[in-house]
Amino acid sequence: MLPDERIHNIEAFVDDDDDFPNDDIDVSTIHLKPWLDPVALASALNNWGPEEVSALEDANFVWTTRLVCKMIRSFNSAEAAWQFFCWVDYQPGFTHNVYTFSKMVSKLAQHGRLDLAGQLLSKTKKEQIKLPVSTVRLIIDFYGIFHNGQAAIKVFRDAKSLCGPLPESSLLILYSSLLHTLAKCKMNSDVLDILDEMILDGILPDIQTFSGLIHHFALQRDIKVVQRLFGMVRQGGIEPDAYLFKVLIRA
Repeated sequence: MLPDERIHNIEAFVDDDDDFPNDDIDVSTIHLKPWLDPVALASALNNWGPEEVSALEDANFVWTTRLVCKMIRSFNSAEAAWQFFCWVDYQPGFTHNVYTFSKMVSKLAQHGRLDLAGQLLSKTKKEQIKLPVSTVRLIIDFYGIFHNGQAAIKVFRDAKSLCGPLPESSLLILYSSLLHTLAKCKMNSDVLDILDEMILDGILPDIQTFSGLIHHFALQRDIKVVQRLFGMVRQGGIEPDAYLFKVLIRA
């Protein structure tokens, strides 16, 4: 893998017709350094056995946060990515930052390792590493895929400590993601509680969120909640679109 057949010498020739200020330039050879393919390396380390780890330590790579992020993304197994994440933390000269934390916690949530994701989020809070709002939103969305609405609520409650101060636009994004996740988990009472909390905070859901909620409760055959939600749309001064009317008619 290091190097492989794609590594060659490049000969840079100077054309006699080229107008260079220095006529003494001779033909030179540029030697390319061996390059590292993070995807191939992550594939070789998926089992994370003692031999692979020993070979990795003997390679004496200079680990950068960018390279570590690429490695985490390239692992097929969340467990192997987690073992690598913990191992590289002890390598000389390397320190995890917001990018590696964000990439790792997203990987864990994506693969349903909610236990490890929770541990890493706790470590993030403890070390006061502020995650991007997009990462927290992604985690809440993944919790919906694995039908763990309570974990999603916990992450949402920790959003300010995870991300720092949140403007209204960011809160709207997180509220909308949480409502979608809770609906997917069929936690209907929690959906309505969060919706009321959201409006009391002065944050009105957008038309897409209302349409999604109306569609959800229509499937549950709860026409009273459908009517209540549509009333909230009208009271909020939101102009219903064609899709919302289609959902209402079908309900």
